[in-house]
Amino acid sequence: MNPRHRRLVIPVALVALLLIVVVAAVVQR
Repeated sequence: MNPRHRRLVIPVALVALLLIVVVAAVVQR
């Protein structure tokens, strides 16, 4: 596991979580 990949994991996970929240909000309308 190189540290560069590990640093990239957190922002990608945050973006994915944000996308799920947005999709859930749109679906609930």
